[in-house]
Amino acid sequence: MLVALGVIMMFAGAILLALAAVAGGGQVSGGLVIFIGPLPIAVSWGPSGHILLLVAVLLALGMILITYLFLWRVRRQVEVVGIGPSI
Repeated sequence: MLVALGVIMMFAGAILLALAAVAGGGQVSGGLVIFIGPLPIAVSWGPSGHILLLVAVLLALGMILITYLFLWRVRRQVEVVGIGPSI
């Protein structure tokens, strides 16, 4: 359910950006970070791109931290309870 909502929001955002670019009423800025394996690729565009790129990098680092903490907790729980093979 949440995956479908995320995909719908991405398409809605892309459509809104395209409409804003076609209308020419304002400037379009953006930033994104893509991870291909362990290598991050960071891209930004527009007048506010550097700020949006910073936000995207911080969000990516936060996601990495949350993933690490989740896996650390699962590993600790497996060691304490003793269920399944060690990760």
